[in-house]
Amino acid sequence: MALIVRKCNCHMGRGQKKQYRGQLKTAMKKYGLNLTQPEDSVAQRAIWRQLCHQGVRSHEEERKGRRTKKRLKQG
Repeated sequence: MALIVRKCNCHMGRGQKKQYRGQLKTAMKKYGLNLTQPEDSVAQRAIWRQLCHQGVRSHEEERKGRRTKKRLKQG
């Protein structure tokens, strides 16, 4: 009697789903936020908020630029 094992297609090839802390760390790296001592930045809320907005803004500009280049190559 052979045992048949089926794999779930939902996570095929992507590995394990990240926990909240892992997702947060990845996002902080992506947005260029300081990971060495985040407590120092977070303690000063106005500065932390400004850093977050700048990081997201620059990431979005890069993403839009890559998307535009890809569209120009295709068409």
